[in-house]
Amino acid sequence: MTRELNANVIAVGPGLVIGRTGEVNHFNVYFSNRSNESKQNVEFFMEGPSEPVPLQCIENSDDGSIGVSYSPILSGEYKIHVRCSGQHIDGSPFNVSVAGESIRQNLMACRVAVTGEALKSAKMRKENVIFIDIGDAAISGGLKVSIAGPRNAKASLKMSRISDTKHKVTFTPTERGVYFLFIKVGDTNVPNSPFSMRVT
Repeated sequence: MTRELNANVIAVGPGLVIGRTGEVNHFNVYFSNRSNESKQNVEFFMEGPSEPVPLQCIENSDDGSIGVSYSPILSGEYKIHVRCSGQHIDGSPFNVSVAGESIRQNLMACRVAVTGEALKSAKMRKENVIFIDIGDAAISGGLKVSIAGPRNAKASLKMSRISDTKHKVTFTPTERGVYFLFIKVGDTNVPNSPFSMRVT
């Protein structure tokens, strides 16, 4: 029965392929048999640099279709999932390339707080820890962290999410010297980035 329901659901529209930041992008979902069962079991969600991305759904009484629109605030690659009874419909997840200027990127980057003893003093060949509070879960997908150190030095860098807005960053430098930690939202550095850290 699930496969039959999914076969009756089709998603089409430009918003499943390309999108623009700060604009309303849209696509439509059609039901070949216009059954209430299909509509009640269909679900949508979107993942990418700006999460969560609210999806606005409006039912068209003329043909029974559902119009879906979204307005991402960060550019980048996204995926739109359309499921019926928990199973992807044909083509889902859809890969969407969103272009345009990142909306409020500078403002969002300014709200990011970075803490941790490693910012003042880090140790060679030991795991050093830094915490990042982004303040807004919507920009989690746009958070970027990288590190650069002395010539021939390496620093294994890992980032993990510990809550909706907080992330933990660990790095293990192989050499003494000065390292630079870059933390960005999209293409914008957060305050004080790059952070200069002396490893002893």
